[in-house]
Amino acid sequence: MDGRSDAAQSHFARPTGVNKMVMEPALQVLRMCMIGNLSLQKEVQQMNQSVLEHKKQVVSEITEKIRNAKSVVLVEYKGLTVEKATELRNKCREAGVEYKVYKNTLMRFAFEELGYNDMSVNLEGPNAIAMSYEDEVSAARVTNDFAKTSNDTIVLKAGIAEGKIMNADEVKALASVPSREILLGQLAGVLQGNIRNLAYMLDQISKKDEDAA
Repeated sequence: MDGRSDAAQSHFARPTGVNKMVMEPALQVLRMCMIGNLSLQKEVQQMNQSVLEHKKQVVSEITEKIRNAKSVVLVEYKGLTVEKATELRNKCREAGVEYKVYKNTLMRFAFEELGYNDMSVNLEGPNAIAMSYEDEVSAARVTNDFAKTSNDTIVLKAGIAEGKIMNADEVKALASVPSREILLGQLAGVLQGNIRNLAYMLDQISKKDEDAA
C-alpha cells in the first residue's frame, strides 16, 4: 500500500511528456498576458498623464483670458441649436467679445485660482463665458440682448467687472450702460452745442461793440 502510494505521488509530482505539452503553452500564454497587461497599464498611465496635462493647459488658458478681460459674463445655455449658437458667436465677435464653452470643472479651477471662488456656485448645467477685452460693457450687453430673444435658451447667471463678482441683475444693469462710443458721441454733441452757443454769444457781443462805436 505504501509503495503504491509513493509511486502515485511520484507520478503526479513529476510532469509527464503529455503534461509538459499542455502546461508549457499555457505558461507561455500566461506570460504573454502578464506582459500585455503591464504594457496596457503603462499605456493607460501615459494616456492619463496626457489628459491631465491637456486639462492643465486649458485651465491656464481660461485663467489668462479671464485675467486679461475687462469684463466676464457667465451664461447657461439650454436647448441652444447650432444655428442659434453660431448666431450668438457672430454677434459676440462683431462686438469684440469672445464667447467660449468650457467644462465646469475647468472653469471652477480658473475662477478659484484668480480668487473668484463665489463664481463656483453658478457652475451647474451647461455653461459658457463671454469675455470683453475692450470695455466693461460689451460682454454684458451682447449676451443680455441675445437672452431677451432666446426663449430662455440663454440665461445670464453672473459676471465679473473691475475685479468684482456681479449677480445676474447687476449684469443686466451693466448691459444698460451706454457704450464708450455712444458716451463720446453724446459728449461731442454737448460740446458742439456749447461751442455754437459760445460762438453766438461772442458774435452778439462783437456786434454790440460795433454799434456802440
